[in-house]
Amino acid sequence: MRINKKIIAVVVMVLVLAMTVMPIGGQIASADTNKVYVGGCPIGLELQIDGVMIIGQANTLTENGSASLSANVENGDIIQTANGVAVKTVKDLQNAVKNADEKMLLQLGRGDDVIHTYIEVKREIPTNEKKIGLIVKDIIQGVGTLTFIRDDNTFGALGHPASIGKSKNVTRVKGGDTTNCLIIGVNKGQKGKCGELKGVFVNDEKMKGNVTTHNKFGVFGELEKGYVNPLYANPLEVASIGEVKIGKATILSTVDGKIPKEYDIEIIQKNNQTSPQDRGMVIRIVDEELLEKTGGIVQGMSGSPIIQNGKFVGAVTHVFVNDPTRGFGLFGAFMVQN
Repeated sequence: MRINKKIIAVVVMVLVLAMTVMPIGGQIASADTNKVYVGGCPIGLELQIDGVMIIGQANTLTENGSASLSANVENGDIIQTANGVAVKTVKDLQNAVKNADEKMLLQLGRGDDVIHTYIEVKREIPTNEKKIGLIVKDIIQGVGTLTFIRDDNTFGALGHPASIGKSKNVTRVKGGDTTNCLIIGVNKGQKGKCGELKGVFVNDEKMKGNVTTHNKFGVFGELEKGYVNPLYANPLEVASIGEVKIGKATILSTVDGKIPKEYDIEIIQKNNQTSPQDRGMVIRIVDEELLEKTGGIVQGMSGSPIIQNGKFVGAVTHVFVNDPTRGFGLFGAFMVQN
């Protein structure tokens, strides 16, 4: 969904920034050293799920009272077929329910597994409509941060999978769109509670593009037009993992409006990674202005590029739920390989 630039009507939920308390450390590995333009600006994302995702279960009022109609299903499951008919959209599932009898056979994707289960079909009171007691979605929509862009306008964002709720699996998508975004507010992070940026989609030509890849390292695609960070007009070299050092660094992030700012951080730990993995480093926010505005790392900042010694070294990905001033970062050398 997109809105007119002059109308701020819908606050879009930021894409979930994973929360963890796991410390890391270790040695280092080598990687590529090509160049990219760094981002730091907000980007609106709408990903089309390959199937229909279950995000919740509902009790449906039937002739026998309030009854849960769900079977062997879990949040994050992808409904692939219903009574043998392919389910690609929420509308497909609704049509299958209308044509079903008392039970319907679902084929579910759960990570790498395929689950078959029967689910009850009941008529809801007072609408008399058939229901199966599941809350579902066929899109993931939210706000993240652009990490980098190349000369050919291909980009990377987020640094971690886009997700709905607490699903730990990487959701398969069949494409998606990007759009410009305006940050209109911040809920500050605090111990035990992750904060978030509040943003709205803006209907203009900036950040307009397509999503082609979604994996554990983020969202990737191609913008119709290039982006130049006002603080870094020239491309930066991607640091090899061996060049990333414990110590001072900065991040580029946008916590109000559309223009990124540079904030001071420290890289306080590195992980021993010899093949592409996430959570490569632990960072700490030390910039007083950013701490005052956000309390540290908040949802929506995921993807913020990390810069050290004039090189692109990674992206902010996770926040420690018990200490919002700290979080994980992904090595840029791994992210740009996607």
